[in-house]
Amino acid sequence: MATVGRLVKDRMVEELTTAVKERADFFVASVGPLSASQADALRKRLRGVKARLLIVKRTLGLRSLASLKLNGDTGTLFAGSVGVVLPREDLVQTAKLIVEFANAHEGKLVIRGGWVEGQLLDQKRVQELASLPPKPQ
Repeated sequence: MATVGRLVKDRMVEELTTAVKERADFFVASVGPLSASQADALRKRLRGVKARLLIVKRTLGLRSLASLKLNGDTGTLFAGSVGVVLPREDLVQTAKLIVEFANAHEGKLVIRGGWVEGQLLDQKRVQELASLPPKPQ
């Protein structure tokens, strides 16, 4: 019989795997020193651009992505507790939001990179993506 902890971990891996399968674009940020209220504030802002934040342990994130067989070394993005930001619609708007939040909460949220349209992005490339103009309406 599986323990409750094992069931929660398996559910988290399943949820992240399913979310990335639906849309294989995501951003990864280190969230270790982020407080619960700051994480909630980030989640609330992300809901406004139809994105979500999942905070996972490194091993669970790696297990989720290993089953997807993405090209590139996504393991470099995961160290410690990380937040996986899953945009649903506008990648640029989501990137802008997390870059703004990281700048406002310096040291609390550190963008590690992301996976966009089949390419592994480092921190610098995510910031370049955030500097693009928004899509025309």
